[in-house]
Formats: sequence, C-alpha cells, structure tokens
Amino acid sequence: MGLKGIEVYYPTHSSAVTRELKTAAEMLELVTTGGTDFHGAIRPGRELGSGDGAFHVPERIMPMFLRAIRAARRP
Repeated sequence: MGLKGIEVYYPTHSSAVTRELKTAAEMLELVTTGGTDFHGAIRPGRELGSGDGAFHVPERIMPMFLRAIRAARRP
C-alpha cells in the first residue's frame, strides 16, 4: 500500500508501545522514525529536537532513515 515507515519514537508513547512499534517496524521492514511533536509556541514546554526535555529520538535510526530518503529519490 506504499507505507514506508512508522513513528516509533514519540513523546507520549510508553516504553511498551515503543517496543511494540519497533518490533512491528522490524517485522514489516519499515523505516523507524521519531518526532518530538514540536510545533512552535503552540506547544509550551516542547523544544525542537528534545520534546518535553526528557524525550529524544535515538541517533542510531538516522542511517536507515537517510537510506530510505535516497532510495525514494531514485527514478
């Protein structure tokens, strides 16, 4: 159906949900992504790149993400 990735890392996901999504992404060969849910001043307490301060998206997912972007750009 065209799905390429799934947002595994998200500020409101519990560790159990994150594990489940990560497992699903691996099983379905989906790109693992994450977001801080930063939307500017409309989300007080959320900073770009760090969510609520305690949350972060692991850097280890970046290589897979970049490979997927490069693959999508190929004709």
